[in-house]
Amino acid sequence: MRTFIFITLSWSFIFVQSTNGQRNYYLSSTSGSDLNTGSINSPWQSLSKISSTLLNPGDTVFFNKGDRFVGHFVVNGSGELNNAIVITAYGKGDKPIISGKVGSAGGGDHREAILINNHDHIVLDGLEVNNERLVDRPGVDIERSYGIQVLNDGSRVLRNFQFRNLTIRKVYAVKAITKQDQGAFNSIEVAGIRFCSTRNSSNTQKNIQDVIVEDSYFTDLQRFGIHFKHEGGKKGVGNEFINRNANLICRNNEFFYLGGTSILPQRTYNCLIERNHFDHPGASTDPRMPARGSSVWTYRCINTVIQYNQCISTRGYFDSYGIHIDHFNKNTFIQYNYMEDCEGGFVEILKGNHNSVYRFN
Repeated sequence: MRTFIFITLSWSFIFVQSTNGQRNYYLSSTSGSDLNTGSINSPWQSLSKISSTLLNPGDTVFFNKGDRFVGHFVVNGSGELNNAIVITAYGKGDKPIISGKVGSAGGGDHREAILINNHDHIVLDGLEVNNERLVDRPGVDIERSYGIQVLNDGSRVLRNFQFRNLTIRKVYAVKAITKQDQGAFNSIEVAGIRFCSTRNSSNTQKNIQDVIVEDSYFTDLQRFGIHFKHEGGKKGVGNEFINRNANLICRNNEFFYLGGTSILPQRTYNCLIERNHFDHPGASTDPRMPARGSSVWTYRCINTVIQYNQCISTRGYFDSYGIHIDHFNKNTFIQYNYMEDCEGGFVEILKGNHNSVYRFN
């Protein structure tokens, strides 16, 4: 019980946002030019221009509402505690769309639309992200596609990510998954948002810490909505905390007709999933979807609370419970949730778990 209380009460102070912008950059795909100054009256045009610009703590990047930006946005810089880099929208109209789908003329569709690689203290707010990969790109696995990827393959801990008020839709790998091709099910990694830390060695002990994803909408995704993944550590390297991504919150999000699972914590430490609405995970509305997945399932996680969520009409021919506890988890509390019409059932607990609790659902 002490673990449970710590998880739910100890994180209100860790998330930060820049309030003193050092420099503002504006982009418009319809009225901008990369020869401009990047000001609100003279905006840049392309993702390649902002990707090549070194961002500093306190900087803010604004994308024009109603515009569509096609390519690969590589965030180039880190913020600081209490002085984050903010990436958001300006103007009037619909959220600006950032898409990694560039087609054959662009050299093939990108692995992700937005990449944050070994940078941190970053806020994303008020954007729409797509990445429907139809054309293979050299060097990019046809089984991978992400809307946003935060990748830690460096040698330090990455901290403080706030993602809010986002719309994530239409994210597909080049390769489809079908009910008849279940051998490919676990090899396909497609997610609206992915946080990934590569395997720790004696020289690189790292993880991703202090993340919140809130008030966002996910729909028409081939497999996952949000995927937290740490590849662990080599034998004898690190500990239970550093070999997992830690202090993670998913709150007040809506997931609507995803081909797989809405949220997958995989090797996490202290993960809170609350007040989300999961509607038809495991959907088959697109033939590229695997049509299988519980709303949430956990794998090799420590200290997980999943509470006050609604799980509606989960579908699939394996698993596909409202919420299930997969393998080798410790201290998992599934409480105060409402689950209805879930094809697999209500409770599934697989092997190697310790202290698994379903209560007050």
